[in-house]
Parts: sequence; C-alpha cells; structure tokens
Amino acid sequence: MTEHLDRVAGGAEEPAQGSPGPARLSNLLVRVLTALVLGPAVVALVLWENHLGLWIFVLFANAVGYWEMLGMVPGGSDRVDKGVVLALGVSFSALMYWHPAGALSIGAGTVLLVLVYGVFRFRDMATIGPRIGYWLAIIFYVGLLFTSLALLKRLDLAGDWVLLAMTVSWFGDTGAYFTGRLMGGPKIYPAVSPKKTWAGSAGGTVFSVGAGVLAKLWYMPQLSWLDVVLICAPAALLGQVGDFAESVFKRSFGVKDSGTILPGHGGILDRVDALMFVSAYLLLYAHMALGMALPT
Repeated sequence: MTEHLDRVAGGAEEPAQGSPGPARLSNLLVRVLTALVLGPAVVALVLWENHLGLWIFVLFANAVGYWEMLGMVPGGSDRVDKGVVLALGVSFSALMYWHPAGALSIGAGTVLLVLVYGVFRFRDMATIGPRIGYWLAIIFYVGLLFTSLALLKRLDLAGDWVLLAMTVSWFGDTGAYFTGRLMGGPKIYPAVSPKKTWAGSAGGTVFSVGAGVLAKLWYMPQLSWLDVVLICAPAALLGQVGDFAESVFKRSFGVKDSGTILPGHGGILDRVDALMFVSAYLLLYAHMALGMALPT
C-alpha cells in the first residue's frame, strides 16, 4: 500500500517509471480531452456578467466535493449521515454565498445543527466524536474555501478576480511541475508527495507571479505592482499548501483519488485543491487590503 501511494500521491507528478507507455499516453489523452471540454465552458461562465452561471457550477462542484470527502473519511458514516451532512453543507455554501456578511451567524448555526444531529444520531460511542469532527471539517474546508471562488465573481462581475485566481493556480501548478522535472533537487515533503521539490516550489511561485504580471498588463491595470507581488507570491505558496493538504487527506485515508467524476483527472477536489486556497486568499486581499465590499 505504501509503495502504491508513493506513486499516486496528489499533484502534478512525474509518471512512475516502468508503467506502460501506451497506458500513459491514453491517460494523457483522456486528461487533455476532459480539459478541452470543461475549460472553455468554465471560462465562459467566468466571463459571463451574470454571476448565477458560475455560482450554479460552483455549488454543484461543492456538493461533489462534500460527497467525495464523505466517501473518503472513516468513522462509520452511512448513507443517511452522508445525505444529512451533504444537505447541511450545500445549505452552508448557499448561505455563505448570498449572505457573506452573516458568516459568523451562518457558521455558528451550522455547527449547532451538526452537533445536534451527531449527538442524537447515536450508534457507537467510540465513533460519535470522530464522525462529528469529520463532518464539521468537511463542511468548512470545502464550503468556505470553494465558495470563495464564486464570491470573487460577485466582487467583480467582469470575472477578473476569478480569472486571476485560476491563472495564479494553474500557472503555479504548471511551473512547479516543469521546473521540478528539469532541476530536481531536495524534496519538500517526501512522506506526502515524494516528487515535489524546493526547486519546483520556487518555479511555481515565479510562474504564479507571472500570472499576476499578465493580469496587470492585460485586464487588471488597476492593480499596483506591489499588489501583484502581495497577491501572487503568497497565493502561490498557499496553493502549494492546498495541494499538500489534499495529498495528506488521501494518504491518511488510503485512497488514490478523491473521486472519479473527471475522466483522467480523478475527483473535483483533485483538480481544485490549490484553487480553493488561492481563491480564499484573493477574496481576503481584495476585501481587506483593497477595500472591496463583499455583497450583502
């Protein structure tokens, strides 16, 4: 099991040596085709000035993310538990999106509902605490972070902030992959991602800042050059932390992918782990550093 997980732990990793060439090419083709189908559709939703399109997409992805996490974690959750937690999670995401100013009340209410359900859904004393802990962690991990992407669209209906979050994440992932392969060197966290290197991390950060430079010169001239650095450098590092976080989850639960909904890519969370962290940071920066008002 350990050797198998060493080959499949998350992120853009170099394929394992010795695996069949045709199989690698076939998987790559599936990945590319999936990206070619979904990529333009997502970009179209981002650029559409009506925020509801992207919101519906993010809410659906939220629901899938909740279900993927509920399927991974141990603790004795059955289909009833999963259905209830999924309903609470989707409700939490929707309320956070439409009433972000009430985040404290929404979060507190969600905690109360989960606790009430968990306490009275009694089965095995040894699993009550872990089940409730997992459910709360899942709701806040997926719901808070992923809903941030949709809230970026409400900050700016042109979709500029969403595009920035996506390009910072994707440029960083691509830059880390190719820099790591070319330069090699010491590993960051081999127990979780055996092939991620410090050189790859540095390369990914540079590429992410490059995404900010592109945004400044092209579609976000309102940003200062200091904003570009303060947005993109921390976001790049947080995106890498998000990638490691998802890898830690999968390793600790003994699974290869979070799900199978995306052919060639795995689950939703396999693809947006970095983007979730990046989106949350950009939302905080836009609101707290630039004074952009969250919708009420």
